[in-house]
Amino acid sequence: MSIRLGCLSACRLPAVKLPMPKKKPSQRKTTPAPRGATSSLALSSLHQRLNVLREEHQWLLKQIQRKRTELSNFLEQMRAVGTEIFHRGAPVFSQFVTLDREIHELFAEILSRKFGKQTRKKIVGIYQSLQMTGLISPKQELEDPEMEELD
Repeated sequence: MSIRLGCLSACRLPAVKLPMPKKKPSQRKTTPAPRGATSSLALSSLHQRLNVLREEHQWLLKQIQRKRTELSNFLEQMRAVGTEIFHRGAPVFSQFVTLDREIHELFAEILSRKFGKQTRKKIVGIYQSLQMTGLISPKQELEDPEMEELD
């Protein structure tokens, strides 16, 4: 069984016309009325356009009001969170300040004693490194001439 292909021109299919897709008219594009058109038609399209613009304007005003309300609510929430953080952190911060003050007093007491130069230098180095790393607050009150030499 062999299939014989004939001439393509002998097997022509009828031509079918397909409809072209229609273009959608633009909502915002308006064409000017021809000079011969009546003014009532022009007024009607202007009134429609004006109504559409008024509706858009009202919608935008509602959106603005909604966003203002959202912003106001957000700011109120942020104030509440900030106040809560402050109240929760105040005891911890006061404890930190107390400990920091005690550490400075301890170093002042230690440095008021008589030590050898090397020992004193090591203690001052530890004290300064604690200040530089931020573990304790910087204190510039020590009146030791050796500390000024280390700077």
